[in-house]
Amino acid sequence: KQWYQRRVAITAGVITIVAFVIIFLLVLSETSEFYTEKRYTTLSVERIRGNDRIYAHIKLLMAETHCKHIHFAYKTKKHEFLVGAVNMKDVEFTDVEEGCEIEGSLWVSKVPGFLEITVKKGHHNRILAHTVESFQLGEQLHRDELSFIDDSVVSWKLFEHLAGVSSSNPEGYDMEYHLRLVQTHIEMDTREDVVRPYQYVYNTKVHPTPENAYSSLRFYFDWSPLTIQYGIRDYLYSDLLGRYISIVGGVFTLSLFLHNLLINTSKDYSERSYQFLGTTNLGA
Repeated sequence: KQWYQRRVAITAGVITIVAFVIIFLLVLSETSEFYTEKRYTTLSVERIRGNDRIYAHIKLLMAETHCKHIHFAYKTKKHEFLVGAVNMKDVEFTDVEEGCEIEGSLWVSKVPGFLEITVKKGHHNRILAHTVESFQLGEQLHRDELSFIDDSVVSWKLFEHLAGVSSSNPEGYDMEYHLRLVQTHIEMDTREDVVRPYQYVYNTKVHPTPENAYSSLRFYFDWSPLTIQYGIRDYLYSDLLGRYISIVGGVFTLSLFLHNLLINTSKDYSERSYQFLGTTNLGA
């Protein structure tokens, strides 16, 4: 009987010590996780109000062309007429050795429309060799500002998909870039510090240039109803307390179950051993 009581006390002590160590490690882990910044991604079908017009930030090079021959316009379909809507004061044209560099920002309405670049010189069916150095929509975003988001969640390339693209239209054809745009809501450091750029993917098409028209380069905008949000998830201290309670309750419940299992198994083994020894002694 004394041996059995000692076995119970030793088992209870060991299990209690192990349980406290496990609780300490789990509490430490949960506390560290609680104070670690946690970001989430949400996909919603909504349109954030107040963004009926956004900025398009563009920088591209039209090769072997003087700026004075370039016609640059933004057009939307309104009342079945195409209306030019570019504020040329915000777009700069600079002659460089390679050609004409176009750089600036302009308002783009969130309706079907396109940017059009035409070189009005020489024959109509002209090859428009060009290089897109940068093309962003919405609020401008710098690459280092996305360093806190894992590349597996969102890639910088999605905001600058056309950057570095060099191409040209076949002679006698217009070249079109069709951009599929998705509004993005990014919380930087706090919920108040928000940037709203647009992610996009694109595909290209070519169409024969209409008769007596100049070949053109166009960027079409296709607006998606989706909004992607990258935010910071905040937890309350009551959530942390609830996790502590769950850890303590779970570990002690498991410890009690393990303690009872070991004691009952040991007790059954001891009783069978005594019975076997008693039978052996009587036989002798």
